Amino acid sequence: MTFGQLLRRHRRAVGITQEMLAARSGLSVEAIGALERGTRRAPHQGTIEQLVDALGLADEARDEFERSARPADAGWPGTRGRLPPVLRHFAGRDSQVDEVVDRLRAAGRRGAAPILSIEGMAGTGKTSLAVYAAHRLADAYPDGQIYLELNGFSARPALTELQALTRLLGAVGVQAKAVPSEVAEASALVRSKLAGRRVLLLLDNAADSAQVEHLIPADAGCAVITTSRRKLISLAGAEHLELGLLEPVAALAVLRSVLGSGRVDAEPAEVERLVEQCGRLPLAIGLAAARLAAHPSWRVRDLADRLADEQARLDELAAGDAAGFAAASASGFAELRAAFAVSIDEPADFARLGVVDLETIGLAVGAAILDRPLSAAEAVLEELVDLHILQSAAPERYHLHDLLQVYAREQASITLATDERDAVLTRVIELYRRAALESTRLYAPSSKVLGWADDAWSSPPIGFADAAEAFAWLDAEQPNLVSAINQAAQQGEAAAELVPGLVLGLVPYFISHGPISTWRQLIETALRLTGDSVTRAMLVGDRGITEAQLGLQDESIESFDQAVELFRTAGDRVGEAMAVGNLGRQLSLIGRRELALAPLERSLALHRELGLAAGEAGLLLTLGMHHWMSGERELGLDLVWQSRELNERLGNVRGLAIAEHNIGLLSVELGKIADGVSALITAIHLQGLIDHRAGVADGLADLGSVVAEYGDRADGLAPIREALAIASELGDKLLLAKCQGALAKALG
Repeated sequence: MTFGQLLRRHRRAVGITQEMLAARSGLSVEAIGALERGTRRAPHQGTIEQLVDALGLADEARDEFERSARPADAGWPGTRGRLPPVLRHFAGRDSQVDEVVDRLRAAGRRGAAPILSIEGMAGTGKTSLAVYAAHRLADAYPDGQIYLELNGFSARPALTELQALTRLLGAVGVQAKAVPSEVAEASALVRSKLAGRRVLLLLDNAADSAQVEHLIPADAGCAVITTSRRKLISLAGAEHLELGLLEPVAALAVLRSVLGSGRVDAEPAEVERLVEQCGRLPLAIGLAAARLAAHPSWRVRDLADRLADEQARLDELAAGDAAGFAAASASGFAELRAAFAVSIDEPADFARLGVVDLETIGLAVGAAILDRPLSAAEAVLEELVDLHILQSAAPERYHLHDLLQVYAREQASITLATDERDAVLTRVIELYRRAALESTRLYAPSSKVLGWADDAWSSPPIGFADAAEAFAWLDAEQPNLVSAINQAAQQGEAAAELVPGLVLGLVPYFISHGPISTWRQLIETALRLTGDSVTRAMLVGDRGITEAQLGLQDESIESFDQAVELFRTAGDRVGEAMAVGNLGRQLSLIGRRELALAPLERSLALHRELGLAAGEAGLLLTLGMHHWMSGERELGLDLVWQSRELNERLGNVRGLAIAEHNIGLLSVELGKIADGVSALITAIHLQGLIDHRAGVADGLADLGSVVAEYGDRADGLAPIREALAIASELGDKLLLAKCQGALAKALG
């Protein structure tokens, strides 16, 4: 009985149509029909295995079915031509194909069978690349090329080691009943059968190294190509090729291979947008090309517009007829969702990673998301890196590919209950709140925020050594932190309650690191989320600081006035002392000195009455500069020195730095240039110790101006330019204007 006759008999025996068999096996209806009619002969091994699984054949029925598909001589060279066909529109991987071919040819005949493991995330085209390279290498392995689908990441169960050995031995003529029942013995039989032969094995879709290691021939004349979504780091003797995303030029090659150059080159900007929407993932680009090929009237822009909706992107990509773009493997085409899903061992963990909209995932944040200790979370995240689900460009920092991120968000909304999603977001916001308040404690231990926040800062979530380390951590997290706050404001009730405290804890960080415009936006968000009068007063006062630094002078005065009234109404005298001081300071800075003196003196009196020594030191400095600018130089200089001495006694580095800075400027005005330069250098050093970048820039600008005017102009330009660069990064418009003015004057 021929293969086609047996196929028809088995199909009818299980009572299914050709269409149903096609759906079960992943083959097309046309292919099933051609095989049954006998117009298609010698199906490749992957096709046979798909049909065996779909028909549920086992033991003797399976052996008979597989024998009928082979030529009469089931031995050598019957293993030739067992590779799947090359993908019709394979493109964009020329350099990687050359690398596979060159590495295997160079490694051949060196005492052991060379092994090359092609690894990468779902959809990168590992199988297509391996098949293409195997066809290129076929002539170098005249005794045959054997393809084996291991189902490591597939909707079907992964082959056990013995099942894989049985299929491999079947490909070289050993019947299933003759395969030893022990893995070690079956592996020895493989080595015996392949001894002295030149055979190329393509072991596709491996689950792990253990699934592959017993299939490796001993003879140096053979070679092995494996593909896997996992890094097969423990596969002895293997070389590795990490298959990443397509470069833009390679992505264009894929599109041109399907659509032709004319259609692609007609819309270069839209093609670039489409490629980025597909995350430069070969499978996604192929699916997009298939959709455009099926709709010749569509412009590239039409599809790009449809893909602009992130939530619908996977649906749009999966809607096309992708038969021509699927991996040429035993598993055939799997749409993007399925391709991603079978990669994931712990779907709940993966879904949690999609709850919070983050650009990257730091280890501490990952632990909060997964609700695990740091060490356990790191193990989970590193396992996901090994599976090419997460990528890691730096230690303890991870990120998802764009389309995997879309899939993770989709899975979070489908598989996690609302309460669980809220809990994940709340844990992340709470982590950020504790980190922010801990940075405040390290930077400004007398800050009013710390008393207001109860004990929220007393359990540091990460254990920062100092403020500089805390600020560096916040720098790395800032885009994520902003995104999480905005998400909490829109979606999470419990998380939203924590946002005002988080934003208040960020005051020292944003003052020193910026950008100020981002800080102001977060304050406005926090104000919408709280009705507590003291919290609102603190936030409004902070808003005044941002407005002052953004050059919004009238708005800043209004905010400080409002903060004073809110604190006074709430009966919070400490807050009132702080707000009145800020109001007076701002009035003095913008030249309204006749209005500034009363609030400054009121604030100083309140600070002394309440025993707020750090605040008193700050007020002494502000009053000193106010009197100096009003022409009362002796009184002004005395108050500034009082501020310096009090800050030194308190160990307040920031206050001491500001006092030294002002003493430097006053010394220069008094003609004591060397003393002034020395004080400015000390101030810059102190600001650097606490990582106050705005303070460093302010000092550099003044130091450069003094050196340029009283010393060498070239020597003065360098610190001014350094200050200008920092101010630009911080987005502090007042500081930026000062630096630009200093540079213009020095150059003039």
